[in-house]
Amino acid sequence: MQYLQTYFANRRLVAPYLSAALFLHAGPCFADSIQPFLLAQTGQAGCYFGECPDSSPPEAPRPPKPAEPPETSVPAEASGYVYVQNQCSEDIRVIVHFYSTDEDWETGIWKIARHASVHLSLGAVRIKSRNRVFYYWAESLQSNWIWAGENSSDDDRTFVVDGERKRFRLIRLSKNGKGDWNLAVKC
Repeated sequence: MQYLQTYFANRRLVAPYLSAALFLHAGPCFADSIQPFLLAQTGQAGCYFGECPDSSPPEAPRPPKPAEPPETSVPAEASGYVYVQNQCSEDIRVIVHFYSTDEDWETGIWKIARHASVHLSLGAVRIKSRNRVFYYWAESLQSNWIWAGENSSDDDRTFVVDGERKRFRLIRLSKNGKGDWNLAVKC
């Protein structure tokens, strides 16, 4: 007992942890039974009986890696604004799912007048992306035209927007002369 008190005192652990730690000993190896307790109480892993292979503090658990955007083989390019051309003679509603410069997938909904071309914005901020892969779904506001992904396509994706499941088309955009990603919706 004296050895353990000296051992823990040298590790700068306070007495309440010592008494609770000794109470927790139930396994064949004291070091194995106290390790989870020390991590929970002090945030540090302990070394036992002089057997510390590495004196550096333990690594904190890493947060889960965010989902990789599809098309990871497409290299990131210089960022560009997202520009949509409505090449139809009817107003459309377009929903675009894009990988933002904040490295997060985002979705927005816009109404675009017939034969209009617009830069997409969320609030007062124009949308920018470094990824040429976009998903979109659109519909005419005057007729039954719908631009949707194919269920048979492995590239197209289904997203829930405003509580409705919609099948989005995958499109690999090219930049226009101004360096913007150019999405043309054609009738």
